[in-house]
Amino acid sequence: MGKTTLTRRLKELAANEFQDQYQTVLIDWDRQKELNVALQRGHGNIEPQTILDVLHKELKQSLIILN
Repeated sequence: MGKTTLTRRLKELAANEFQDQYQTVLIDWDRQKELNVALQRGHGNIEPQTILDVLHKELKQSLIILN
């Protein structure tokens, strides 16, 4: 089982276990890396702001879907 598959399964389990208590968000970092050149620099060269920008975008998108 790959990392992404494992993470998706963990998200499903958490969503079922804590239904209506927590909101889960899955960020596929491999997909984000394809979309964002700033994430293609290697782990040690990625700016913290880039990570925060991706998190913000994905959380905002997740909230739009819920409403």
